[in-house]
Amino acid sequence: LHHILMQQRLMQEINKALKADGLFIFSDNIGMHWLSRIMGGTLYFLLPTYVSYVQKLKIAIGGEKRIKKDMTERSPFEEINTADIIQLAEQNFEILDYREHTGIGYRAAIAGDIRFPGFLKYSFLKQLKKLDDWCIRLRLLKGDHAFVTARPKK
Repeated sequence: LHHILMQQRLMQEINKALKADGLFIFSDNIGMHWLSRIMGGTLYFLLPTYVSYVQKLKIAIGGEKRIKKDMTERSPFEEINTADIIQLAEQNFEILDYREHTGIGYRAAIAGDIRFPGFLKYSFLKQLKKLDDWCIRLRLLKGDHAFVTARPKK
């Protein structure tokens, strides 16, 4: 959903298409909180990955501006309406369940790029997931993705 330009129209069309007892279920990027960026970025920088430390340093120095530029070059619509997704869903639907996940920023990049032997890599990633879930449950971090179950407003 965060790639869609006209989200309000999309939400209205989904609402129209659903039966009264129908469900709209989605999981999407809702934006990364600053603390999540710092925590994930620090982990990514410190851990051994297939990305050199020189390249990581260039990314760190370029900060959010450089990351957004890189993301936009890969997909011009990346995170175009990230901040509006939940607000628009609440305007158009009755939210039945809302759960945030992936609080440690760049967790997918860490998982994909980490350079550990297989058995160690998967053990580490399981522990990272537990830490991530724990941080969200205790509200130390906000998730950058939401899983939402909703139905049309009556």
